[in-house]
Amino acid sequence: LLAALQAAGDPLVKVQLASAQLSTLQVGLKVRSDPAYDSALVLANVEAALRAAFAFDARALAQPVQQSEVIAAAHGVAGVVAVDLDLLYGGSAPTTQTAASLQGRLLASQARVSPAGTALPAELLTLDAGPLASLELMP
Repeated sequence: LLAALQAAGDPLVKVQLASAQLSTLQVGLKVRSDPAYDSALVLANVEAALRAAFAFDARALAQPVQQSEVIAAAHGVAGVVAVDLDLLYGGSAPTTQTAASLQGRLLASQARVSPAGTALPAELLTLDAGPLASLELMP
């Protein structure tokens, strides 16, 4: 990529590439399942839908994560009647969003220049590959 940019660009303009700052997010939610559906399958499908919606290929650099996105992904699963989002946290800054809590949205850092003049990459928020913080059925 760098070679192509340099070959096609102005030779007097310096080009620098930086890899994305990869950060993860966590979610915790309760789901009410339609009694006509297998509740275990509904939970498995909710997790699969969340993993697809917040996968590397589905996100953009510096794209924040909104509560509504998480809820919409879960509600899109057949058999889901209601969703109660209990936890949404992660990323890198501000630090208040990194502790286990229910944030209204998670911010992702834009590409920027440090005070020393170094290019800093944009952040990419994806769902943590480990278990969800919580995923359970509503009583």
